[in-house]
Amino acid sequence: MVSGPSGAGKSSLVFDTLLPALTDSPGLPFATLSGHESLRRIAAVNARPIGRTSRSMPATYTGLWTALRNLYAATKEARIRGFEAGHFSLANKGGRCEACRGLGVRRVELAWLPEVHLPCEVCDGRRYDESTLAVRFRDKNLSQVLELTVGQARAHFAGLRQAEPALKAMDDIGLAYLPLGRPTASLSGGEAQRLKLAREVCRGSAEDTLFVLDEPCVGAHPRDVARLCNVLHDLVDQGATVLVIEHDPMMLEQADRVITMGPGAGPNGGRIID
Repeated sequence: MVSGPSGAGKSSLVFDTLLPALTDSPGLPFATLSGHESLRRIAAVNARPIGRTSRSMPATYTGLWTALRNLYAATKEARIRGFEAGHFSLANKGGRCEACRGLGVRRVELAWLPEVHLPCEVCDGRRYDESTLAVRFRDKNLSQVLELTVGQARAHFAGLRQAEPALKAMDDIGLAYLPLGRPTASLSGGEAQRLKLAREVCRGSAEDTLFVLDEPCVGAHPRDVARLCNVLHDLVDQGATVLVIEHDPMMLEQADRVITMGPGAGPNGGRIID
């Protein structure tokens, strides 16, 4: 863990010096770097907003959506209708509602006021056309699946190895309440960071990987902090190194090492004091 007062140089040390040095990118100057030779992968996770498109959601961001589209394409009803996995995409023409282009809402611009999102009057917010909605797996179509929370979806798709990794990662990290179809642009900074970590966890073995997090506990309930700590401990047990900038006492007491920056902020900071 890297701790210290706001403005003490934590981000400058980690994100402006260490990470650029590890990735051969421009950064702040340093004298020497050692001990990094065995690192296979760098996973930097921050609180910046996720998703450049309005269709980005937890299901698509973690790769779960690809698994679900393949799953629905393999159903008897989809094969009878000739629907392949691409038919269930919300980004392209096929099974999506063309009136809203798979968004489920239409935007209404108001003079002097923020735009308003209203349910699409053609698909009634369900995102797909009627023939696509007729394809069901375990009695739910994909529109209904997008309304499920991570916890509900994990129970619904229990036993399916295609869906389990992403759902388990999001559940373990404290995002069980998050709907699969919620726009990622609406997530808080803490939610965005935890979702990014969940995606990194899904990518396979964590051995020889450096995970870097920037204050992931901001706004989190102590119960969620405890769950996050369990996930980070699991990563370390798998052979990863975890570096976290954090102030949360519960998180700090879990650390094998605590680096304290200070002693103050701005001109009075920038030094490792402990």
